[in-house]
Amino acid sequence: MIGGQITQSIAIRPTGPIGMLGVRSHPFGTQPLLKLPMDSLAGETVNAADLLGSAAADTVERLMTAGGVEARFDVVESFLLQLLHRANAVDPLARASIDALTTSHGAVAVHRLAADLQVSPRHLNRVLRRQVGLGAKSFARIMRLQFAPKAVRNGEATTLTDAACAAGYFDQAHFIRGFRAFCGTSPGRLIGERHVLADAFA
Repeated sequence: MIGGQITQSIAIRPTGPIGMLGVRSHPFGTQPLLKLPMDSLAGETVNAADLLGSAAADTVERLMTAGGVEARFDVVESFLLQLLHRANAVDPLARASIDALTTSHGAVAVHRLAADLQVSPRHLNRVLRRQVGLGAKSFARIMRLQFAPKAVRNGEATTLTDAACAAGYFDQAHFIRGFRAFCGTSPGRLIGERHVLADAFA
């Protein structure tokens, strides 16, 4: 499967034993490989073979018969290297804007970011939707939401209130409302339970 930019929480409820191997790309890293407008995949999960044809189908078959985790890593790495060999160059505006939003934990205003990059906010958003799958404001919101719980876990903030303030929220209630809307649970519960998959996507 290939999933676009996640726009809401995902609940995984297996009905039996499963194995899972996932690859998470940089926000601007998938579009050069797929050569598709990423906003068409935002919030969606599609069969890899539908997008990448027989090469993806063959990779799935090799994964199913690979002997062990390391062998599966080798199969996926080989497939990704094939895609990388014919990939487009990363859009420099997408790279610069995502780097700025990531470094600031989403605290930079869109109009200021656009001015710093010498483009209009409209053009910036158009490029980000095509290259990443989200506009600048939506991506900044994700960065802000991710920063607060990570700050608590890493010891950079003592409480969720401190972390929420550091992330630019008006108050803790504002932070919790935004977190619930996007993640489907409270930040305190997510941090307390230490979900392995939640950590992986943070």
